[in-house]
Amino acid sequence: MKYPGKHISFLIFSLLLCHITSAQIIQPRYWIEFTDKNDSPYSIDQPERFLSQRALARRTRQQISVTEEDLPVNPQYLDSLEGLGLQFVNVSKWFNGASFSCEDTVLIDTLERISFVAGRPLLIRPIYTQEKLVGNKFNDIQEKYASSDTVDYGFSYRQTGMLKGDSLHNCGYEGQNILITLLDAGFSNADSISSLQHIYLDNRIIAMRDFVKDGQDIYDAHSHGTVVFSIIGGLIPSYLHGTATQADFALVRTEEHSASFNENIIEEYNWISGAEFADSLGTDIISSSLGYSLFDDPSQDHSWEDMDGKTTPISIAATMAASKGILVVTSAGNSAGPPWFKITAPADADSILAIGAVNSSEIITDFSSRGPSFDGRVKPDICAMGYKNIAQHPDGNLTYCTGTSCSAPVISGLAACLWQAHPEATNEQVIEAILKSSDRYLHPDSVYGYGIPDFSLADFILTTLTRSNPPDLISFRLFPNPVSDHFNLEILRNENASAKKCRISYIDLMGRIAMTEEVTLNDRYTMYQSPALHMLPTGIYLLRITYESLAYNVPFMKIR
Repeated sequence: MKYPGKHISFLIFSLLLCHITSAQIIQPRYWIEFTDKNDSPYSIDQPERFLSQRALARRTRQQISVTEEDLPVNPQYLDSLEGLGLQFVNVSKWFNGASFSCEDTVLIDTLERISFVAGRPLLIRPIYTQEKLVGNKFNDIQEKYASSDTVDYGFSYRQTGMLKGDSLHNCGYEGQNILITLLDAGFSNADSISSLQHIYLDNRIIAMRDFVKDGQDIYDAHSHGTVVFSIIGGLIPSYLHGTATQADFALVRTEEHSASFNENIIEEYNWISGAEFADSLGTDIISSSLGYSLFDDPSQDHSWEDMDGKTTPISIAATMAASKGILVVTSAGNSAGPPWFKITAPADADSILAIGAVNSSEIITDFSSRGPSFDGRVKPDICAMGYKNIAQHPDGNLTYCTGTSCSAPVISGLAACLWQAHPEATNEQVIEAILKSSDRYLHPDSVYGYGIPDFSLADFILTTLTRSNPPDLISFRLFPNPVSDHFNLEILRNENASAKKCRISYIDLMGRIAMTEEVTLNDRYTMYQSPALHMLPTGIYLLRITYESLAYNVPFMKIR
């Protein structure tokens, strides 16, 4: 078993006993790409034919256009190849390709001669004998933390409280009306364990899909997704309170699991289809605790040079999902040890959040994959608790779980609460606020990334990012920012401005006014220099400029 290639398996503080109960032959699968989408019956002028109203609303809200990437694969191409004997499994519109099975190797060798086929099909899963596993776990719960003012977290307080996520919960933000899609290995007994019953009773499972074995029950596949699900949505008073207990969910299986093999690149292509499905549903957040680097077949292995966000199929798809307005949250990987050491795909993708794991003392774990990306970007992006997190196992027991598989869903849920509080925000603005709230934002590194976020601060920052300023009677530029001693503020009055004075207020995170000044303006251009700010504590402030009864807001960061 190649440990570095996969971090789907938690480092569980519970015993897992397995025995083989049955076996079956799994056929090989291939990946094929097409040259174009010519003569398609679909058109970007009629996106409602292939995207849900919720998906279109997300694009409209974030001013994202529907493009040719969104068009489904030309069905005529699929029909023609099915007529030759190909059995399609998953189809990708973003990659304009599909995975398929076929026993006729002579046919496979000739497919590249077809005019609309772009090159030779790629083998993405060889033949295997699959053996079904049955497991049994025991839990070892010892420590119970204090709860917040209004929410009874029980044992699970630290994994939320560390990030000050309870501040959002105390304001009533629990992820309502935010759709989170979980891409995982299966969700055994998720529909029956106690912590998730409130979600099913409220009919908040929007969709389910299996991209591994079409038609297979996702509730009879694997325990991994269930544990992840419970960290986000689980609710057992006095024991477990997830990070977004009132969100909507879609459960999607993309990860294969077998005793006969550990890792194959087909799983990345399954993930691509899962992400496209999530997009079509109108998903707000994709939460994925999966990662890839090394495979059973060494010829499929990724190299460290591939971790540039632009090479592996899954990382390209993650960036594509982000470009559609989805907030993609993924685990950084459990591969800090030899031989891999680094983040795994898709943690290297751009415009997403890759999550490392710290313990309850906010110290990085020895397994959490290190950055940066191969092209030098900060990775992991941020960290959350991923050591002895409280979750519910499919057997009904509470359990400790450890791994970046556990830290990622903590962030996914709190990001949902943050977005609920600021529904006008874009996915990029949500990410920006989370990064800026993190304790190492000014000095990121390759171990913690930007550090541990403060969702109370992120809430404040996002308010400043999304608040619309009034019409520009004046314009301004503040520099430097961050500020140590003082800053300069350039103020330019336009031709419609008549008042000769403005009021400048310094407001802290609690909404308290630290100081106020009245400034006399020149006819057109004024350079205002702040007083010495060494008496202001380190932190985020809002500079409010009031002019002709209108208020303009500029955030700045005070550092030592």
